[in-house]
Amino acid sequence: MNDEAELAQTDELAPRRRRLPTKRDCGLVGVVAFVVDVGLTRWSGATWGRSIGAGLFLGLFTGYGLWMVSKARRALRPEADDPALRDPSAPPPPGGWASPTRGQNVLGRLSRSVGGLRRNRRPPPRR
Repeated sequence: MNDEAELAQTDELAPRRRRLPTKRDCGLVGVVAFVVDVGLTRWSGATWGRSIGAGLFLGLFTGYGLWMVSKARRALRPEADDPALRDPSAPPPPGGWASPTRGQNVLGRLSRSVGGLRRNRRPPPRR
């Protein structure tokens, strides 16, 4: 009984998975990067055209880059619902150890093949 109480307590104290940024979040980060860059380049003495061009580049680069990274992370590990709300008779959601996603399978195969190269293996003896 004591083990069950400790297990329940550790489940409650376990940190929740981080929420990945949405498209809106990525857009807001891009807008903030644009405004900050325009302000800094204008303050340093650049013309308005150059400041807006530099800000536009940085804003698009930052927003689109964050979106691409979060998209790749979602493909490798999809966000899962709360396990307490899931139907136990349903198949497990993709992304865990029971049903890995295609990206997880590819990364696993790649890490095994690269892991074999990283080991210090001796070359075959010359005859």
